[in-house]
Amino acid sequence: MIGLNSSSSDIVFNSILIIIITSLSGNAIGIMGGASFKDIKVASGILPVILMPIMLFAGFFQNRSTYIWWAAWMEYLSPFRYAFEAIGRIQYEGTAYLPDPIVSLDFSFGMETCIGMNFVIIIGFHIVAITILYLLRSKI
Repeated sequence: MIGLNSSSSDIVFNSILIIIITSLSGNAIGIMGGASFKDIKVASGILPVILMPIMLFAGFFQNRSTYIWWAAWMEYLSPFRYAFEAIGRIQYEGTAYLPDPIVSLDFSFGMETCIGMNFVIIIGFHIVAITILYLLRSKI
């Protein structure tokens, strides 16, 4: 109807898969934040400060080619960045939009890299959470 990719039903299943993987990434970030602080009020106050730059450098609000050079590394920590590119590639590859959204949004990682990096983020933040819990454990 609006020109999005409608070539097969795999698009729906791939989109749902990307959304599930991204929610697991967000869950891992929340687990790490919860493991970092003993008081829930402190954790709920600090986590938005951590999540806001992750969302800002996801590519929703600004094209990645215009990031400030000293802060551009933050996009690689953002699971939203990888989800945004993966969903964009699913919807726009093979369509006749002008200008091409994949080029104008500077999607350069690729579908496999986006999915793989989200899994790396899931595992990495869980490892950090386990390490924090191990270091902050109380002696019995």
